[in-house]
Amino acid sequence: MHILDISLIIAYIVGLMAIGLWLKHKKKLDSSYTVMARKLSLPAFIMTLVTTWYGAILGIGEFIFGFGIVGWVTNGLFWYGIYFFFAYALSKNIHESQFLTIADHLEAKIGKKTARIGAFFTYIMTTPAPYIFSLGLLVHTLFGWPLWIAIVVGCIVNAAYIWSGGFQAVVKTDMVQFVCMYIGFILLLVFSVATFGGVEFLQNNLPVTHFSWKGTLSVSTIVVWGFLALWTLVDPNFYQRCYAAKDAKTARNGVLWAILCWFLFDMLTLFTALYARAAFPDSNPLFSYLTLAQGILPVGILGIFCIALFSIIMSTIDSFLFSSSVLLEHHVFRPFTKNMSVTRLTQLGIVVTLAVSLLFIYIFQS
Repeated sequence: MHILDISLIIAYIVGLMAIGLWLKHKKKLDSSYTVMARKLSLPAFIMTLVTTWYGAILGIGEFIFGFGIVGWVTNGLFWYGIYFFFAYALSKNIHESQFLTIADHLEAKIGKKTARIGAFFTYIMTTPAPYIFSLGLLVHTLFGWPLWIAIVVGCIVNAAYIWSGGFQAVVKTDMVQFVCMYIGFILLLVFSVATFGGVEFLQNNLPVTHFSWKGTLSVSTIVVWGFLALWTLVDPNFYQRCYAAKDAKTARNGVLWAILCWFLFDMLTLFTALYARAAFPDSNPLFSYLTLAQGILPVGILGIFCIALFSIIMSTIDSFLFSSSVLLEHHVFRPFTKNMSVTRLTQLGIVVTLAVSLLFIYIFQS
């Protein structure tokens, strides 16, 4: 990569670290560390929710590269319906419940044993291992670092800027990353159209099935993929943000505005992945976006797009890392430790979650 592109990426990383250091010196209560004292505004709610929910960007590109617009059906259309249900049926109840986690709900309704089981499965579901692995792969591909060094460095960077700032650091950095991800993919789409042409180019260079709503997949396979959208209903990141919102209206409207943002970004990822397949059909599907970017973007703009990829993945890592750490603090460490603050126990959770994530990556490497 050109020195200008590398410099832009370094400036982005330094900026995230600076936000964490700035928040370190602000006095805050334990409630501020975990849920921003429940004062999350509407714009901040929207941006942190949108960025948190997009970490599997490499997989999205791979899916659309291989199967076409059915990737949007399985990973977009089904989800919009669940988001609407969540906004109108759950967001207000979550905000007004006074329960920080899903396991708290289970304990109140059923009992402590069920709450522990729920906390365990929720923790496994939201461990940031897949996204840490994605970040390591991206760094390895861009800079040639050994994969494990890239993974460990990624862990350290993400943990560093949320260590002292807590949930507020997650939100503040997500707001920056929200802007970066949209700018990067808008630029990639603009340069794709300018380089190759419009829809006619795609029609002439893509399989016909790439324009079918089901592609080459069976209806039953699509329905199974659609059921994955139900994950939303038990995702602690949605719960944490609804609970942290300044009022129930903010929680509901935040989810509704986020749906529009997700749709717009889905269109960007859909068409850029189609351009990647049409222009570079023999490239690695997992790195379809990066291949397209390296093929058509000039110096400087390529760096901005790489920042977009980093933003998408890192914003999900820090959110999943923090929510998993809060689960450990609240349901594992707290019952046995009375003398440590919520902040210290959550930080201990960050260390444990990173260790668990590295173990998962070592075992599965997928």
